[in-house]
Amino acid sequence: MSENYKVLNFLKKFFKEPIKEYGLIFQYFDINIEKDFANAFSFKVDVLLPEPKQSYIAAVLNDIIQSQIYESFKFLGQTYSYSITITINGQELFPSTYTHIRKDSLINIMQVCNEKFSRIGISVDFGEGDKPLDMNCRMSWEKFPYNSHDDNVNFHIKLELSDFVLDGVKVVPNPEIKEDVAGTLYTILSDRDWFVPVIEDIIYTEIIPETKIDKVNDVYAQVMIRVNRLNGELVKQKESYWKIQPDFFIEIS
Repeated sequence: MSENYKVLNFLKKFFKEPIKEYGLIFQYFDINIEKDFANAFSFKVDVLLPEPKQSYIAAVLNDIIQSQIYESFKFLGQTYSYSITITINGQELFPSTYTHIRKDSLINIMQVCNEKFSRIGISVDFGEGDKPLDMNCRMSWEKFPYNSHDDNVNFHIKLELSDFVLDGVKVVPNPEIKEDVAGTLYTILSDRDWFVPVIEDIIYTEIIPETKIDKVNDVYAQVMIRVNRLNGELVKQKESYWKIQPDFFIEIS
């Protein structure tokens, strides 16, 4: 018997019983030698979720499975190359199902965000010292609220900003350059550590119990924001400036 088949027999015995970890069940239902690859093995693993419709991130599950495979290295006394194919509750994964966040969780995330950031403010300086620019902020999900990129999950949020007050005076965005206003507000808010990182923390708090994203080191949730409305009017942000310009807002009586 060749060395590869000896290793294969060991792996089939090592992974014969389902592995229960973090409330999930990992069933290795097909282990074979990779065709056309020397000393490589293919693993097909079905992950059983406690609730069929619960949130999951395939990249997280893949990392957990890799850690289980690393355990076999210790018992075998050697390493080997491998590939992993994951199914979830017996269902094949596609790019559109690689990550799933349940609808209730998305609703909860947005509710917490809108409560915390209903009114926000930044400082502007036109050469006369800092002045506060305050505004209402309402968030909503993009049509496709999340997608997987590499090993990360990107969450896409739209911002509607309105009811602007500059240094105690009510103002409106200059309609002739509203795209620049939207783009600059996007640039500033994206860079504020009290904004996007806090939204990411809210997302983590909601999704950790089901996705187990906290159990792995290389999978992250990232927030991508877009200013799509100013005072209720649709706008396409244009990122031309990095700070608020004097002509961005017009005083109203």
